[in-house]
Amino acid sequence: AVFLAFAKSLNPKSSEVPNPLSPEERKAIVTKVALVVVLAAVFYGAVVALGMYTLNWALVPLTLAGLIIPVAVLVRIKRDKDLDKGEQSKMNGYIWFFVAAAIFWMIYDQGGSTLSLFADGKTADSVFGLGFSATWYQSLNPLFVMALAPVFAWLWLWLARKNQEPNTIVKFAMGLVLVGASFFVFIVPMNMAADGTKVSPMWLVSIYMIQTIGELCLSPVGLSVTTKMAPKKYASQMMGVWFLAVTAGDCTTGLLSIAGVDLNGTGIIALQATLAALAGFAIYMYRKKVQELMGSVH
Repeated sequence: AVFLAFAKSLNPKSSEVPNPLSPEERKAIVTKVALVVVLAAVFYGAVVALGMYTLNWALVPLTLAGLIIPVAVLVRIKRDKDLDKGEQSKMNGYIWFFVAAAIFWMIYDQGGSTLSLFADGKTADSVFGLGFSATWYQSLNPLFVMALAPVFAWLWLWLARKNQEPNTIVKFAMGLVLVGASFFVFIVPMNMAADGTKVSPMWLVSIYMIQTIGELCLSPVGLSVTTKMAPKKYASQMMGVWFLAVTAGDCTTGLLSIAGVDLNGTGIIALQATLAALAGFAIYMYRKKVQELMGSVH
């Protein structure tokens, strides 16, 4: 309703489509989608009829698609000969941010699974004698975002006035290191709860806060750098590519779970924490190379 009411105030360029589909292309896409839907319906109908259907028949294709589609989209854009040299360079730089974001979301989005399971089974469910549900922990991230986003907005502006604001690459590195640190912290209450002890809720409060700070370093600037580095031909699609990084990260943990990896184990938590920290260190060490690929974008 807000969009419809105030759309007239948007820049007229927002209504321009730089690379519209021709009627023939639209028809071809509709035909291909319809064919895929029909084939999937026939295949899964046969699987159900034969009594072979299990949840993995749906989970495995979906999680694989979540990894294959982002790669396919990036490859297709990279191979487009309409992109000039500068756009090609920016796409090479953007791949660094895409991979970094996928690693970040791989850990971050376990707030609704791995951390929730720990909250439900191994964390005390009362504070000062007041009981609460484990689902309440899911309120922490939005609360921290609302509380800390203005602080970070002020901080970046204050540092910018002093010419000391970290650039996008450094902010991404900070986000990765912080999300990795949150899982290193997570190992402590996991070990404390190994003998059946219920740990303090403050452990999870701290973990969610660290992750939110990491999110505020990475997510907003990720949206910004996506729009700035997107080739003109793919200005809209690139926003979808950014969110496919979330998909890729989530599907990675999904495949691990389907493969039987215990995502609630200390070893896999430490491995993920180390991966994020190393990724943050790598993008920081190669920041000059990435900045060269980004051209004028900072």
